[in-house]
Amino acid sequence: FLIDTSSGQVIAMDFGSAFNAATVHLPVPALIPIRLTRQLIQLMPPIGTNGLFRATMIHTMNSLRENSDLLLSTMDVFIKEPLMEWMVNVSIVLSYYHFLL
Repeated sequence: FLIDTSSGQVIAMDFGSAFNAATVHLPVPALIPIRLTRQLIQLMPPIGTNGLFRATMIHTMNSLRENSDLLLSTMDVFIKEPLMEWMVNVSIVLSYYHFLL
C-alpha cells in the first residue's frame, strides 16, 4: 500500500502499478513500491534492522537470485497483461455509444 502524506489516503498497490502498466489510474505515480524509511525502522524495536529482519531479507534476496528465471517469467505475465489497455478501449467505445444515444 501507498499512503498519501497530504491526505492520509491509502492507495492499494498492485503489480500493474509497479510495472507502469496501470499508472493512469493513480493520482500520484508510484515510482518505488516500498522503502525502508525511518518510520518503518522505528516499528522494529528492540532489535531494529539487525537480527531477524536482516536475516530474513538476506534469505529472501538469496532465494530471489537463485530463482530469478522463475521470478522473471512469472512477472513477465503481469508486465504484458493487456487488461488495463482493454478497459481503456472499452471505456472509449462505451463513451462513443452513449454519445450516439
